[in-house]
Amino acid sequence: MSEKKDKKFKANSFDDQVDLAANQETLKEEQEIKPEKIKSVSQLTEENQDLLKQVADLQKTLTKLKDEQKKLILATKVNTLKEQEVRNEDFKKYANQKIIKETILPLLLEFERALKFKTDNKDVQNFLIGFKYIFDNFKNNLKQEGLTAITERIGNQFDSSKANAIEQIEITTETNDQKDNTIAEVLLTGYQLHDWVISPVQVKIYKLKNEKKEINEENK
Repeated sequence: MSEKKDKKFKANSFDDQVDLAANQETLKEEQEIKPEKIKSVSQLTEENQDLLKQVADLQKTLTKLKDEQKKLILATKVNTLKEQEVRNEDFKKYANQKIIKETILPLLLEFERALKFKTDNKDVQNFLIGFKYIFDNFKNNLKQEGLTAITERIGNQFDSSKANAIEQIEITTETNDQKDNTIAEVLLTGYQLHDWVISPVQVKIYKLKNEKKEINEENK
């Protein structure tokens, strides 16, 4: 009986020693692991600080972008308003273009053709003087709407942007009065609405005859 107790006690003592050794080993492992955990926390803290710094930088960038976006939106609105203002101004300037070009302009040209009529009859001459007075008043009223006459003179260089050459007078040599591509005669006044030519001046121009060119063409 005593031997059994001794064996049991020894067995228990052995198990206790094993448990104790295991506990010591676990404690040792935890002590070895603990510094690693502390190191990982330190790294995470540093990483967290870096992330916070990046977030702060991104917030600054975002704020800057928002400011630039606001400026861009404002600039776009300003430009849109300016463009609309220009369109409105153009509309006001040229709103009557169609009626002036299709209705009033032909009437002006007929007035001008009538005033070019030559006669020795005194009654007709007096009538034409009164007619011209009405015509001048009519043009002055239209001038207030932006319609002005385009003036061209004999001898001026021909400008196709405001004149239409309906006839060319060939010349073989140039003189003081007859030069190549100059106006020989003004047939009908032109008109422009503000800065738009709506009816070019009708003219005749001098054109220098190129004899060398004609000889070459005949020899072909």
